[in-house]
Amino acid sequence: MKHRRTLFPLVAMAACFAIVMPTALGFQDPLNRGRGNGGSQEGQKQNPPRQDPPRQNPPARQDPPRQDPPRREAPPRQDPPRQDPPRRQDPPKREDPPRGIPERQNPPRREFPPKQDPPKREDPPRGIPERQYPPRRDFPSKQDPPRREDPPKRDDIPQRRDIPPVRNDNPLNRGDNSGRPNVGGSQGSTGRTGGQRTGMDELLRRKDGSRSGSVKYGSNSNRFDRTKSAISIDRIPSTFNKGNMGGMVRRADEIRVGNLRIRFGYNHYDSRWCDDYFYYPHYVFDPYAYNDWVFSPWYYYPQLPPYFNSRRCYFPTSYIWTPFYGVRYTWRQPSREYWNRDYNELDYVVEDIVSAFTDGDRRAVERLVPQRGNVAIVTDGRFAYQMRPDDFYDTFLDAVENTRTINYRILDVQYRRDVASIFAQHDFEDAWGRRTSVYHYYRVEAEGRNWVIREFGTSYNRW
Repeated sequence: MKHRRTLFPLVAMAACFAIVMPTALGFQDPLNRGRGNGGSQEGQKQNPPRQDPPRQNPPARQDPPRQDPPRREAPPRQDPPRQDPPRRQDPPKREDPPRGIPERQNPPRREFPPKQDPPKREDPPRGIPERQYPPRRDFPSKQDPPRREDPPKRDDIPQRRDIPPVRNDNPLNRGDNSGRPNVGGSQGSTGRTGGQRTGMDELLRRKDGSRSGSVKYGSNSNRFDRTKSAISIDRIPSTFNKGNMGGMVRRADEIRVGNLRIRFGYNHYDSRWCDDYFYYPHYVFDPYAYNDWVFSPWYYYPQLPPYFNSRRCYFPTSYIWTPFYGVRYTWRQPSREYWNRDYNELDYVVEDIVSAFTDGDRRAVERLVPQRGNVAIVTDGRFAYQMRPDDFYDTFLDAVENTRTINYRILDVQYRRDVASIFAQHDFEDAWGRRTSVYHYYRVEAEGRNWVIREFGTSYNRW
């Protein structure tokens, strides 16, 4: 710190001397030279003013005078004198035929003699003797035979009431004229006898509406005889379902499989009925004469054929059948008036089944039969085979038109989504006037806008 005190005055004096000395000697900062009015005029250097030489424009370019090319003058147009073409002159009119060709002459007109009517025949021709009739024979006046009087009725003979009265018109599936009302009272009871009556004479003819082929049996397997006793139908044998009888049966007055008697032919209501009057052309009437056959679902109906040709059926090995059960549904018979929104489609499906048997409604049968796929057949709670829709339609139509329905009662209806099962009881009258009941099972499924039958079964006992 002591050496700083000694040098500081010296440094300050040197700085002041450096500032004062240039000013005293007449030197001027070159950066401030020429600035302000305090500087010396002598020490300033004046530059002379710059004079630019006068600018001279180049002479303007003079274009040579433009001369137009000489104009081409067209020569004067001279049109040639117009001359009309020579006028065509018609050839001279031919008046006379050319010479050398003779003139054609028409042959003279042939004159025919005037037409005369033949003479009117009044007398017989000569040579043929007139026919003479023998004298008329007088017969004695016709007299009615004496009327036979019935023997006096004995009061001590009791009258049998269990024999039904004999009908004259034999109506099938169109009501009952015996005075017995239809039995009903439970759910689904129809309680009606049907519509217009149809006599047997209308059914004694060949059918034109067969879908599975033309009917050409040429035989008569109708064994009905009112003088003989009524037959009894045993249960369908469970030992076999399809095929060859072989040595399993013996031919006698009745055919048996084991201890069970099986049917031969059918017993129709009318003895005039023959095989060609059915719709289905693939029935089997004699199980001994034809080997390939299966039991029909209408086996318990004595007026219908008992067997089908097995070549028209399918036998799937992986088909497992169980009755369909779902939610119980209370069926209500729809009104026959305009479409009522209070009923759903399932009500009308059940109504079609009932109408098919009680009224013989053929349109209802057409709505119930599917258009594609197969229909499974169940007999006595066992799956048997499958049929084509056309085959099932013909057999179903034969059963509807050839059964005297007394009552068709719906026992139970169950459904789940688009599938439903229908259990029914069919009461009908056979050819001997006996009342018989067969139980039906249906499984219906939705196909487009309609519900169709996919499974159909019959049983002698209730399901």
